[in-house]
Amino acid sequence: MTVAPAERSKELLVLATTPARPHRDEIVIDKKFVAGMTRYRDLWGGPVRCAMPVDANVDPPFSAAFAVDALPFRLTLFEAGGPFPERLLDGAAIVLAAGEDRIAIELGRQCRRRGVRCVFVMENIPETRVAIALLQPQPLFRKLKWALWQTITEPDRRRMLRLADGLQANGAPAARRYGALNADVLAFFDTRMSEESLPSREALEARLAGLGAGRPLRLAFSGRLDPIKGVDHLPRLVARLNAEGVAASLDIFGTGPLEASLRAEIGRRELTGQIRLHGAVDFDTALVPFMKENADLFVCCHRQSDPSCTYLETLACGVPIAGYANRAFTGILDQADVGWAAPVGDIGALARMIRDVRRSPGEIAEKSRTALAFARDCAFEPTWARRVGQLRRLAGLDP
Repeated sequence: MTVAPAERSKELLVLATTPARPHRDEIVIDKKFVAGMTRYRDLWGGPVRCAMPVDANVDPPFSAAFAVDALPFRLTLFEAGGPFPERLLDGAAIVLAAGEDRIAIELGRQCRRRGVRCVFVMENIPETRVAIALLQPQPLFRKLKWALWQTITEPDRRRMLRLADGLQANGAPAARRYGALNADVLAFFDTRMSEESLPSREALEARLAGLGAGRPLRLAFSGRLDPIKGVDHLPRLVARLNAEGVAASLDIFGTGPLEASLRAEIGRRELTGQIRLHGAVDFDTALVPFMKENADLFVCCHRQSDPSCTYLETLACGVPIAGYANRAFTGILDQADVGWAAPVGDIGALARMIRDVRRSPGEIAEKSRTALAFARDCAFEPTWARRVGQLRRLAGLDP
């Protein structure tokens, strides 16, 4: 499904990892991905095309149906699970692709054969990819097969990154692990928060004024209700806070496979009055306003180190984070004093840390201000300008 040919020497080709599902004369695609592609189009200054795997049996998460002709980019579909069709490189000036995708290594070879410049995006280091796989609700043999494949292919992936024209590293773990492999590396933090959506300093101070008023500490969590996000630890954390004498409420936003068991655990522990499940809400009109106005502290029980956009999107609301000391979070803390870290998986230590933090509202306020300042420099607009700027330079469109 491809529209008319474009200016071939200036085309940016983005290879998607999330699948699309055709539905009559529409295509079901992840809404966040479409927003990102729109930003590529706005900043690239030339034709933009996306090559996307198609899977007729799966709806992408957070997806919506779009008329193909109304998409802000050209779209080409290829069969999921198969090799990347090399002919789809025709006309591309530069390709941007996920370096962790199963077709990435062969794609790197294809680009070199065709003389097409290629930039890979890396997010997770091998340990994180294996940890994520082992936490998935799949048969053990599939988990082990995926973990083995990750280990076996890592040397080829590192060679691929050395030969690529550039590398974009999302998060501190990927930048540290892979940054030395390529001469043209751009490190960034993923976020959807635009500069205009950040709270004003006045609005932040108005919220912080209530920290010392004696009200319960307002905790929040947002994300997929999935084992890799550690959401099963949240009811136990609130119970431990109760035992520590900390008056607190917790608002949870998101849906996922653990939703039913989470509700059951909240009920079993008689925490219904303290923990509120909001389900999936709109990011811009519901989640962000709530976080900016009604959250004192974000609790992040991620047991692995994926560079979730949750980190920067939370900080951009002026909300500091209390979480597990995985590599992604500690990588942020190395750059800015925006939260507190407890040993991974140690719910008791996390509860005691929050207890101590609650006794120092001035410390929460100061880290809230630091969080907003740090996130402002990493907002959507400057981040994407840097990313697309690297692509334009490597494609020969900018000096």
